[in-house]
Amino acid sequence: MTAKMRFTVLAIINILMIIIGIITVSVSISYLPSTGGTVPQEMTLEQYQAQQHQVLLNSTAFKWVIVGCCIIGTGILMALIRIYIDNQ
Repeated sequence: MTAKMRFTVLAIINILMIIIGIITVSVSISYLPSTGGTVPQEMTLEQYQAQQHQVLLNSTAFKWVIVGCCIIGTGILMALIRIYIDNQ
């Protein structure tokens, strides 16, 4: 496999990683639990906000959003490294 062909394969992998990451983030955002609403009488506003924050952070959808962002970041970082090596 020639060097130019190898860089082309890596470019395709980078593009696919970024697309998969974007799809993961987009789909996961739609499954995030809704927050807000009326504060129950037995709770203060701060307690209610803390509870809503914990529910959001503990949700599986939030974890998938983070995974998608990591995939996007890795794809971009790999692309930048590939471009840097290609320009040498």
